Amino acid sequence: TMLPESIAVVLAPTDSS
Repeated sequence: TMLPESIAVVLAPTDSS
């Protein structure tokens, strides 16, 4: 039910902050 973009953001490594 979740959009691919949302999943990509969640699965994507956002430790680069």
